[in-house]
Amino acid sequence: MNPDYRNKLNGKKVVIIDDIFTSGSTVNEISKVLRLNGVFEMVSITFLTGEYKK
Repeated sequence: MNPDYRNKLNGKKVVIIDDIFTSGSTVNEISKVLRLNGVFEMVSITFLTGEYKK
């Protein structure tokens, strides 16, 4: 997280836009960082889903 934005996100609502959802790890990691920096609420928008096989 860029230190210039840490205080500006406190209590804010944020939209996370991702191009493709496969395992969900991108959105999970981004939301963890945002939550640790004070974001109050997050919504994720994804355009495509990929097939995920373990």
